[in-house]
Amino acid sequence: SGDKIIPFRLELSEKITTGISTVKNISNTLSVKGNPILNNNLALEILVNEPKQYFISVYDLTGKKVYSETKTFHSGIKDVNINLEQKGMYILNIKTNKNESATLKIMN
Repeated sequence: SGDKIIPFRLELSEKITTGISTVKNISNTLSVKGNPILNNNLALEILVNEPKQYFISVYDLTGKKVYSETKTFHSGIKDVNINLEQKGMYILNIKTNKNESATLKIMN
C-alpha cells in the first residue's frame, strides 16, 4: 500500500551538555544488526572498553516500556538479543553507570 521504509539516522557527538552534567554519547560503540530487524530479534553488539553496567530499555512510540534489562560487561564485544514481538517503530535507550548514553530508532 505504498508504505515506505525510512532508515534511521544516527547522530554522533562526543559529549552532550545538559543543565546538570555532561553526558558522553556512546552511539559509536553500538552496532545494530539489521534495521529493520529480522524475525522480531533486535541484535546489538556493544564494544566494551572498561567494566560498566548497561541499562538497556526499549520503548514503543506511545512511550510504553516494552523491554528493560541491566547487564554488567567487563571488556570486548558483547552481544545483546532483544525479542520484539510487535511490528512497528521503537526507541532503544542505553545508559551506563559511567554517565554515558545512546538513543536509537529501531524498526521491526
